[in-house]
Amino acid sequence: MPQPTISIYQPHRVSPKGNLYKIPMMHTSADGTKTHNFEVWATKEAVQQHFQNTLTTGEPKSYELKKFARQMYEKHLRSNNGQLQHKGMLVTTDNVTHGDPRLWPSALSHPEVKI
Repeated sequence: MPQPTISIYQPHRVSPKGNLYKIPMMHTSADGTKTHNFEVWATKEAVQQHFQNTLTTGEPKSYELKKFARQMYEKHLRSNNGQLQHKGMLVTTDNVTHGDPRLWPSALSHPEVKI
């Protein structure tokens, strides 16, 4: 069975002084008929913890954020038998929240998130 295509777009910081990054992605089925937009939102601390504090600088680089997003997305797909039930995930050091990222900028209340 052919694998789907996962395109990861340029990550960016949600706010200039915050620690939250938004990494947009697009999942295309193997036959090219279905696409699904997905977003991984992650705190700087969650990315650092994931890579066991081996990042080259204090701020994650674009390629590190993309690698992180791909790994988290693939883990999500494996745990859900390839089914996409949500439009995004918010990753912090202590949990992963699934839901609709359009609602998050104004509704995030996790103490680790700084906007």
